[in-house]
Parts: sequence; C-alpha cells; structure tokens
Amino acid sequence: MGEPVHTVDDYFDQPLRGIADFDGKPHCYEREFDEVTDEYTDIYRLAPVSESVFKLAVEKSQIFDRWLEAFQAGTTTLDTHPALPPERSRYEELQRIVNEHIAEARPNMFRSRGRFLVISDGRGLAGRSEVEWFGLDR
Repeated sequence: MGEPVHTVDDYFDQPLRGIADFDGKPHCYEREFDEVTDEYTDIYRLAPVSESVFKLAVEKSQIFDRWLEAFQAGTTTLDTHPALPPERSRYEELQRIVNEHIAEARPNMFRSRGRFLVISDGRGLAGRSEVEWFGLDR
C-alpha cells in the first residue's frame, strides 16, 4: 500500500511536483529530468515540509480544484487558469510562499524512486492518488 499524494502542482505522464507523504509525513517532491535521454525519470527529490507549509499547499490545491471544476462545467475559461478571478491573488500568494519553502529545502533534498498510482473508488472512477517510494537515498 502506498502513501497519500496530497497535491500535484505539475504533471507530465506522471506527477512532476507537489506534496506527498514519505514515511507518514508530508514532503515536497520534484521529479528528476535526465538531460541525456531527454525524459523524466522515476526518481524524485524530496524534503519534509512543515505543517504550516503543508496546509498552505493544500489550500492552493483546493483553489485550483475549484477552478478546474468551473472550467469543466463551462463556467470559466482557460484564460482564468489556474484560479477563479476572486481567488487569483490568494493563489499567487500561496504559490509564492510554497515555492520559497521548496527553494530553501532544495539543498537538503534526498532522492527516492517513486511510483504514482490512482486508486479506483470502486465504481470505475478515479479516486485518490498514492505513491510508493523505494530505493536510492532512503
């Protein structure tokens, strides 16, 4: 059984960046890119995040989820991406705070292979996401 994925801030075939648990605690993760093969690897750099940063990252993700729901319902357009207009400034503030924390954590990141999974809700619909961490630094 994997660990919960709390946020996905960027995605290309698999999550590239966000917050997920590692050893039962929230960590930021960033997928490594291999310049030689010109592809993303299954290796992620991770660092623990504080409870306050974790809460801010989840709030930012919830703002995006509301935008996505409105976009899929046809009540907003792509030009408002990634937040509905009333939430735009809060989203940008949260993004700045979370990005600053991740930038400060980069020198102390460790590496682990990751396999992200979407767990079905039992009705054939995508449910929650999980990640299995294995190998490398830990």
